[in-house]
Amino acid sequence: MSVAEIQRVVAQRRGLDPRMLRRKGKQPAAIAAARDEAIWLAREATGFSLPLLGRLFGGLHHTSVLAALRRAGRRPAPEPARTTQVRLREIEAAVAGLRAELAELRLVLARAGAWPPLSV
Repeated sequence: MSVAEIQRVVAQRRGLDPRMLRRKGKQPAAIAAARDEAIWLAREATGFSLPLLGRLFGGLHHTSVLAALRRAGRRPAPEPARTTQVRLREIEAAVAGLRAELAELRLVLARAGAWPPLSV
């Protein structure tokens, strides 16, 4: 699973635009909490270095990524029984659902003669 997919799913679950998770600087608590969660999930899923995660989240300094990981680790889970693997499976299921919706849209567009798009 890519970092972009994690950002998209976390943002969608929290009713945010994924671009909000890639903004630098101080953000409202809801956006900061979502960004912290996405950073934590991305680190767990990919094992990417802190500087690389910082670049993928809008150019954050590696110490900001470390702080986000620490904050995400201290937050109480919405349901105490949830583990990282359960959360990742939920995100993967959401991504699979989005891919299915995209396939459906492509089929509808193909039937209407609008897919594949014309190359420029």
